[in-house]
Amino acid sequence: MKRFFLLAFVLGACLSLSATTTNPGKLTAKKEVIEQQLSDLNQIEKIIKEEGLTYDQLVAKYPNLVEKTQLSASASEDGMFENASGTPLGVPGFWWGFCLGWVGMLIVYLTMDEGSSRKKQVMNALWGCVIAYALFFIVYVGIVGASLASLY
Repeated sequence: MKRFFLLAFVLGACLSLSATTTNPGKLTAKKEVIEQQLSDLNQIEKIIKEEGLTYDQLVAKYPNLVEKTQLSASASEDGMFENASGTPLGVPGFWWGFCLGWVGMLIVYLTMDEGSSRKKQVMNALWGCVIAYALFFIVYVGIVGASLASLY
């Protein structure tokens, strides 16, 4: 029985590792874009250090470079967390419940502000918890059933 579970675990781990293939073409394209953006930022940094410019002076003297890099005068969180909608770490409640069970539900409940959004996310965490336990039960019954069937 122990060998069966060990074999199932090792086989599952091997299959999950082999299923994670990447498309090198996409990575190369993204790498080139990132390198170009970093090159532009390095150029701006060099100009600022050499000429001792402020942001306003940089915009007046090099408007195309500032526009190309989309620099702004102030750091803003707008857009950075727009999909988070107040959930813990930006992770929807369903996944907290699915991965952590009742602990995930508790995390969602304690970390969110009072309101309808919290109630909705806690319900999502509950559904995630129920689905995770149902899947666990189905897999467990399948494994136990398969092992018992092999005995007869």
